[in-house]
Amino acid sequence: MENTTQSEVTALKQYWAQQVSGLSLITRYTGGKSALVIDQIVIPKILRRTGLGTRIITDFAILADKNNMIMMLSPSDVFGLPEPSLKAFYMRFGFRTIQPTNNDSETMIRYPLQ
Repeated sequence: MENTTQSEVTALKQYWAQQVSGLSLITRYTGGKSALVIDQIVIPKILRRTGLGTRIITDFAILADKNNMIMMLSPSDVFGLPEPSLKAFYMRFGFRTIQPTNNDSETMIRYPLQ
């Protein structure tokens, strides 16, 4: 199942890269934790506030739920949007804040919906 899950994550990432010119999307699947980590998602400025980010996160959340994976990420204001706004955005999808551990630097987690 791990190879299938990794393939699905890769396929979804490639789908969105083909759909949106200028999208920066970096994800990784950690099989040991069964976690989908979103390291970076940067929507081109002209496409922000159009619902594109919602569609992308929704697609990854559906994939995570289907495969019983947690999702992890760390919002950052490096690319222009304020961190509190990003946290509020991700909380709409069921993410909650966590304290980073020695092994993980991510500050938000979403458990799969059953």
